[in-house]
Amino acid sequence: MKKVLVIFALLIYFMPIMVTHANGDKSNPFYFQAESLHTLGLFKGTNFGFELDRKPNRLEGAVMLVRLLGKEQQALAANYSHPFKDVPNWASPYVGYMYVNKLTSGVNSTTYGAQQHITGAQYGTFLLRALGYEDAKGDFVWSQSVNKLAEVGVIHPLEREVFATTNFLRGHVAALSNQALDVNLKESSNSLLHTLVADGAVSKAAAEKAKQLTSLEANLKLETIMKSHQINKVELLSIFHQGASPQYALELAVGMKESREIFEIAIAKGANINPELYTAITMNDLQLVKLLLDLGANPNYQHPNFDFSPLQLASNGGITSFLLTKQGTRQTYKAERSELIRKLLLQYGAVAKSQDLSGALASWNPSLLEEFLQLGADPNGLVPKTVILNGTSISLIPNRQATSTQPVILQAIDQASWNPSPEALKNVELLIAYGATLEAASQSQLDRILYLAKALDYPTLEAAFVAAGANY
Repeated sequence: MKKVLVIFALLIYFMPIMVTHANGDKSNPFYFQAESLHTLGLFKGTNFGFELDRKPNRLEGAVMLVRLLGKEQQALAANYSHPFKDVPNWASPYVGYMYVNKLTSGVNSTTYGAQQHITGAQYGTFLLRALGYEDAKGDFVWSQSVNKLAEVGVIHPLEREVFATTNFLRGHVAALSNQALDVNLKESSNSLLHTLVADGAVSKAAAEKAKQLTSLEANLKLETIMKSHQINKVELLSIFHQGASPQYALELAVGMKESREIFEIAIAKGANINPELYTAITMNDLQLVKLLLDLGANPNYQHPNFDFSPLQLASNGGITSFLLTKQGTRQTYKAERSELIRKLLLQYGAVAKSQDLSGALASWNPSLLEEFLQLGADPNGLVPKTVILNGTSISLIPNRQATSTQPVILQAIDQASWNPSPEALKNVELLIAYGATLEAASQSQLDRILYLAKALDYPTLEAAFVAAGANY
């Protein structure tokens, strides 16, 4: 059974002090990661604050690794001996644990190198060991640990240059540690933080509080940065490590029309690009729609909050979005019909569906209905059952549950029965002309449309309903 793995708490001096977070810390791009770890009880800082702009040393590295391995209490209780003369009393239990367990041999037989700075590669090695990877068994090469961090998901590949820096600081330590909490242990489906909580090293309440604190503060900071200037990749990756939501970043990037690189990073971090296709169409922005499609947006994606497809939105418009701008204001966009966006969606593989027919019926638009039929939408397909309310066809079940569907022709018949306008009758006629059958229609429905067809002089419609068994 795997031993308890505990993420580190970086201490300068091992003593019971009251930590005061220096004001300077808050301007550091990694402050919120440190604050989150502090909330978890894993990053205690010093009486000078978190000192995120200072280089960590090898003594601090000893504390890091022992706590990463979840052995702090054992180390303190056992106080293992070691041969190093340059290790102060407060750090001796940590270095002793490492020495006894062959995790360090010092810089020579009597010197640990206590005040030497720890590098990004060395700290990356500590993190990987905490996640269950062993350089001694060939899982990675310690000097290339930053590359391995990217491979296992602790950092994004674009961040390697940030953390492989020779100017490796405590802020980098906080960022890497915070990110590692969400990464699964080697050959496990459980993250490091999940393991900490499950084994009692971190309370569930603290974990929830830290997550909420980090996400809220980081999202606010993300919004502030993106409003002030064109955010760059390093800033964005940094704010993600502070807990900002990649999905929120993508939403802001769409409204603010950020660079392609920013979109790519947000998507690589897990943002779902598909809902933003609806936003771009609402903005009537052809180039933005093309960018999203080029980045992998699905032209046939069905948004869970809407009963229409991207193709139908581009064909008929109808929704409004309020998007944050660089000026900090909310700009209103209303989707309008766009032939260019329709053609672009079709070029990228958009397919007309029965749901699109339902939307055309709901807008009482025979021309739009015929467009979708010509594009191959199934005239006998199933759509959500509808109710007629104030002249509009309203879907009763936006999630389109299979048990509450009906053939699209029945929606057209219901609308024409309620409001026998030329548009409504034309819609029924079009569906039949493109192959819709009347097998699902009730006798009363058949009789009602036959009556209307005769009264309003629709001979083709009349013939079709007589053939289906309608009685006048």
